Amino acid sequence: MVHSLCTIIFFCCFSCGINSGNDIYKKFPVGSLLSDTILKGADQIIPNNSDLILLYDISTEWDDFSPHLLFYDSTLRLYAASFFPSAKIDSIKNNVINAVVFDNRIKNKRSFRNDLPKKYQLNLYSSERVTTSFNRANKLVEKIELGTGGESLIFYILKSNDMFVAAGNERSPTTDPAFLKNFTIRDTIKYPITDIIFDFDKSVVKRKFMESNTFIHEQMMLVNKCVLLNIYQEIIKLH
Repeated sequence: MVHSLCTIIFFCCFSCGINSGNDIYKKFPVGSLLSDTILKGADQIIPNNSDLILLYDISTEWDDFSPHLLFYDSTLRLYAASFFPSAKIDSIKNNVINAVVFDNRIKNKRSFRNDLPKKYQLNLYSSERVTTSFNRANKLVEKIELGTGGESLIFYILKSNDMFVAAGNERSPTTDPAFLKNFTIRDTIKYPITDIIFDFDKSVVKRKFMESNTFIHEQMMLVNKCVLLNIYQEIIKLH
């Protein structure tokens, strides 16, 4: 009886401060299976040993961002989830998740579920000094393949010498022949899987990186959504 009472008290203290609308387990219960809908909503999808780690924004407001890490086991069932005070996983090495910290989100940590699995650690650090920034949009992705071991993605692309040709473009390249003519250079590029941010709804993938103190936000258009659906299935097959 005493043990049960202590358990209840511990659970209440652990959960105190968490608004029900912010509780990741209300949206994705522990033990629930990974679905296509969840994959389509994930910003990052990263295999790590027998786990699959997703970066997922649970916010429903256009001007808000509430990133969480979802941890799925080898059976693709959710076994843990935790608030993540960053916009991107930079790398995972020996179960240490490295990322640039957003200080304003650290302050909100107690408002969310913080249930990081014991075998993982977060290594959060400040961003490099940024002097300038710009958007890059000159690649059209025809196909993505998973690299050996799931640590990289291989992009088969068409690109343009004009670094900004697709900036702000919302048209589908497959239905706009005039726009498609801008992409004449065929290339194959390999990126670490942690470099890639998926946006299924907009049919793009993104990269955010530093280059000589310049922050580059690169957006690559897809020929169609099947490009992402196929790579999702490749990643799942690792499990």
